[in-house]
Amino acid sequence: MNIPNILSIARIILIPLNVLALFKWPLWAFIIIFLITALSDFFDGFLARRWGQATTTGAILDILADRLLIIGLYLAVAVKFNIEPLYIALILFRDIIVFIGRIAVSILYDVKNAQLMVPAQAIGKATTVMQLVLIGVIVLGLRSAELIYLTIGLSATSGFYYIYKGVRTLLEPRNK
Repeated sequence: MNIPNILSIARIILIPLNVLALFKWPLWAFIIIFLITALSDFFDGFLARRWGQATTTGAILDILADRLLIIGLYLAVAVKFNIEPLYIALILFRDIIVFIGRIAVSILYDVKNAQLMVPAQAIGKATTVMQLVLIGVIVLGLRSAELIYLTIGLSATSGFYYIYKGVRTLLEPRNK
């Protein structure tokens, strides 16, 4: 167990607190908890790379924390702010597919070797940032159709990219 992994676990623990704050607490409380949660996503990866503590467990925890955060918050925001279910489904479909695909690749390969997993790409990180920004915009009452469409487009593009990379990884001969 290292600090980056602890940050990923803390992010998972903060998900229900984010949802509770969204529905029951003042807006400022949600914003603080949301920002802490979102920043932990940046710092766990940054610190893991900086301190040479990147592990397969950490990569899986980070993926799990990211996907659970996005899924949990989008479902909560959809309910609280009456967002079109199709928009939410299009955004979340990518996250569910990427999550299942990454776990499948990690199980099919030697789980101890994080290099064999489909690594996070810039487009995936940009998608997660855009998804979090959209949540913040919606919560602040600044709903923008353009931003929703941009997030859906980026989610779809990165989803197709990860599917492509995952299939290529699965088709590559394994060195055992």
